[in-house]
Amino acid sequence: MTSVSAGRDAMFSFLNALPTGGEIIPWLESFRDSLGTFLGDADLVMVDVNYLCDLDDPAGYRPLRAFTQHVSAGGDEDVAVELDSADGTHAARLLAQARSNGFPTGEYHPPAIFEYFFGGSAYLGTIVLWRNRDAAPISPESLATMRELEPFLIFLLSDIVARHGYRRPVDRAFHQALEGIAEQIGLTGREEEVLALHLFGYPYQRIATQLHLGIDSVRKYVKSIHRKAGVATYTELFARYFTPRVFAGQNEEL
Repeated sequence: MTSVSAGRDAMFSFLNALPTGGEIIPWLESFRDSLGTFLGDADLVMVDVNYLCDLDDPAGYRPLRAFTQHVSAGGDEDVAVELDSADGTHAARLLAQARSNGFPTGEYHPPAIFEYFFGGSAYLGTIVLWRNRDAAPISPESLATMRELEPFLIFLLSDIVARHGYRRPVDRAFHQALEGIAEQIGLTGREEEVLALHLFGYPYQRIATQLHLGIDSVRKYVKSIHRKAGVATYTELFARYFTPRVFAGQNEEL
């Protein structure tokens, strides 16, 4: 088999492995695994996707927060909803999150990192390639392949974002409502982060771990949020500020 036909067959296998539905986690898992197989010398692949990227207006997309979902491979499965300032430090945030979850960066060569932007400006996602230290680093050929594939990978990532948005239009309405309420009741950036994870149903300990806070600090932030919102409980906060807005947003999208 020639190298050309082998490369073609590998690309076909990569594409055929991707699900055609709009479920983002199964798609990310398949994308991660098939990309690693396609490259051949990446021992671990991390993929981060901003599923709320505004594909209709990338030039005007300036979120206060970038809500992303990421999947990594190796050891325990790492699937989480991420919340971070959209300030151009997406790869640094992803690596910091991996380290906080106990990922052994010292066992790998320095990672190869590729960030992707839709329309040249709207953050779409990040791919991180890792290679075990007891093996040769990721080859220049694989790195060149990733650079050559950039337009195609942007297409694939934007396609799953579009399909996810079509399947779950309420997600965008929820996050738009979150930013609107945060501005209305005067939340700080950290309080908005805590509120988002609080509303996602994360327990206090997970919020503390994800935001690198002490659990007492999380309790204080939640108490401050409830005070500013004029509510006493999580249920009351959601009912008062989010339920009508989310369903209104869903109806508008549909």
